[in-house]
Amino acid sequence: MQRQARGDDLSDGPGYDYANQFEIGYSRDEVLLRMAQAYEGESARARGTRVVMTPSYAKALLQLLSEAMAQYEADYGTVLAAGAGVAQLPDPH
Repeated sequence: MQRQARGDDLSDGPGYDYANQFEIGYSRDEVLLRMAQAYEGESARARGTRVVMTPSYAKALLQLLSEAMAQYEADYGTVLAAGAGVAQLPDPH
């Protein structure tokens, strides 16, 4: 796995999409990560990105993301996960 140096612009060039919705599925041999862009009150964009990998590469991705977020928080402060701390409305039924 390759790490990008801080400050390098990863978004230069074609083929980059913003993602704020994630779904994960798996079988014995594969892990599927689906990423899409969704807006409040709307379903996710029909066109998204799917990444299929072996479980060992999924584990490597998890480690890479964990390390990147630890460094990010060291540089900029704690990040709450999306939705963290947001009061949930009671179910009316």
